[in-house]
Amino acid sequence: MVHSGYEASAVDYTFSGLRGLWATVKATFSGAYADPDALAMLNEPTKPVHAYNPLVQIEANKSQLEETRA
Repeated sequence: MVHSGYEASAVDYTFSGLRGLWATVKATFSGAYADPDALAMLNEPTKPVHAYNPLVQIEANKSQLEETRA
């Protein structure tokens, strides 16, 4: 899994004081979104990530597999 760094910043802001905690609670339970342009981007349609590179299922014979312990 790849993280962008925003998660850590959000956690830091939330738990750095009462102001951050209160802002997070308000944002969680409020239907309002402070940035209308960002909200419009969230509502834009997106295409699937694997539209052109479908995942392939590889089958293996269990008798050919070797268990390893690292």
